[in-house]
Amino acid sequence: MPCSAPCIPRNWIHLPCAHSAAMSKARVDDVEGGAAHAHARLDSAVRDIRCHAEGLGTCNSSTARLGERLAAAEARAQHLAALHDGTAAGLRDLAEVTVRQALGRAEEDRALLRGVDARAAELEARCAEADGLTTRLAAEGRGAAADLRAVQARIDELDEAAHLLRDDLARERSRSEADRAELQDAGRSVGSLQDEVRTVNAALRRAQEEVAGVRRDGRQQAEQLRALADDLAGISHGLQLTDGEVCGLQALLKGLPSGPRR
Repeated sequence: MPCSAPCIPRNWIHLPCAHSAAMSKARVDDVEGGAAHAHARLDSAVRDIRCHAEGLGTCNSSTARLGERLAAAEARAQHLAALHDGTAAGLRDLAEVTVRQALGRAEEDRALLRGVDARAAELEARCAEADGLTTRLAAEGRGAAADLRAVQARIDELDEAAHLLRDDLARERSRSEADRAELQDAGRSVGSLQDEVRTVNAALRRAQEEVAGVRRDGRQQAEQLRALADDLAGISHGLQLTDGEVCGLQALLKGLPSGPRR
């Protein structure tokens, strides 16, 4: 009996599942790359904030040192003024020289203070810029954190989808194993049928050989019968000739006179 089960390719089930799994893995890799990029941006922002904070601390330290120097200069000027008041009578020239020196130093200190004020204003502007940058980086960090949460949620969804795909793949594999077993059974049935067909073909060949032998014997017998028929026809013709001769002899015998009786 021929097998009625259709010949189904073994990999027709694996192809869509394998393609879906490959697409899911590619999307997971893209999401993980985006998350890594967001983490890198957040780390860079944190490092920039720390650098600006360190610069701000350095500026504050410089401002404190300048304030200390200014206080020391003011104290020194007050001390010189007191010395000038105490020694104004006997040390006018020395006081004038000292005052001029003090005034020069005070001018230098004032110039230094003006430079310090300009530097402080510049540092304040840089601090304001750093504050704005810190605020912007904090906002970007919050946005990056929100993006990271969204990416993590997407990764969780993709993990769930991958888990479902793995379950579907396992079910399809079990089905393919069952189909493979059925195909193997069908193959064994086809093999047994092929063996039977070969046996039947061998029997048919033997029968054909026997029929050919019988036909050869029949042809030989037919030839023998034709030869026998020819012989019989020749014998019949000879008998007919003999009958004619016998009849002629009988007629001759009837025409002869009978002999004397004794």
